[in-house]
Amino acid sequence: MADWRDRMATAPARWVFLFTSIPFALIMGLWVWLADRDAGWAFPVIGGLLAGAAFGGLLAFLTQRSLNRDKAATGTGTRGEVLTLNRAIGRGRPPEDPALDEAALTLIARRRRQLRFTYRWNPLLCAFLAVLALLQALTTPLWYIAVAFWVLMIPATLVSARRSQARLDAVETAVRARHP
Repeated sequence: MADWRDRMATAPARWVFLFTSIPFALIMGLWVWLADRDAGWAFPVIGGLLAGAAFGGLLAFLTQRSLNRDKAATGTGTRGEVLTLNRAIGRGRPPEDPALDEAALTLIARRRRQLRFTYRWNPLLCAFLAVLALLQALTTPLWYIAVAFWVLMIPATLVSARRSQARLDAVETAVRARHP
């Protein structure tokens, strides 16, 4: 599982777009069709395609922006070095090349700032989306599935942030141990 996340987090924007927009379009098209089977086939297909393009485009943009910010923060010369650092930190190991240790520490500091933001705001966002889904569920019972999903995402985001913090701590400890 970690390998798949590493590849997606460091994939070129066009791959992020394709591998997120296509499944999201299928899921949203199916969701729209299940919610209103009397609407015909055009509305779920068009809605799914538009939702998939919007979601995939947003994720591709955010992934590329994050990669550019990582490159600027670490001061590394190439995209490959940033990808190497991201993969190493994502796996909870220091980079194999000790020359990248200073850049790794800078990237760890950046990731910690991101985690503080994530830990604070992601549960609130999930709660907000659960409330919106609950309001929709009052008219269409299928939306109770979305309510359950967003409620379950609240502790999942907190656990994920804690695990990421533990990986960052492990990498920082290992990097600092190389340079006593």
